[in-house]
Amino acid sequence: MTDYEREPAAIEEMLVAYAHMPIMLYQATASIPEDSALVASAVGEWSIAQIVTHLWMVDGHALVTFAGAEPPHEEVMKPQNPHSFLARRDEFELRRAAVVAALRNLLPDSWDTPYPFRSVEWSARALVAGFVRHDNDHLQQIIATRHIVEMGFRP
Repeated sequence: MTDYEREPAAIEEMLVAYAHMPIMLYQATASIPEDSALVASAVGEWSIAQIVTHLWMVDGHALVTFAGAEPPHEEVMKPQNPHSFLARRDEFELRRAAVVAALRNLLPDSWDTPYPFRSVEWSARALVAGFVRHDNDHLQQIIATRHIVEMGFRP
């Protein structure tokens, strides 16, 4: 099998990993009380709600890049509004599905075409690989923050 013949399978593996994040995010946050999601593990660290909002924002920029959507408004998580956390988590799932759908519409040879993403040009392959690493880093951050907050440690 040549590299070109393996290419669609490699892209599909990347897309499956990328598409799976909302499920992992939901599993990591489903039983977190809303008020706990607003607590940071330490001064200067993000709360779980802020991490979820950040992921939501990044996918908004990905929609601009791959689906021609309007740029997202830079929003700040309101600490007194725990509903924002749940809404952002649900909206993240919808945004991610839209980004995955747009990526699935790319032809295999366009995965190495440069795309603008927040003022820098990247190939779709590099962006999605970076997004997967980014997702995993933040998922670990959510799990660590959750553990610290559940143990009762507060900044």
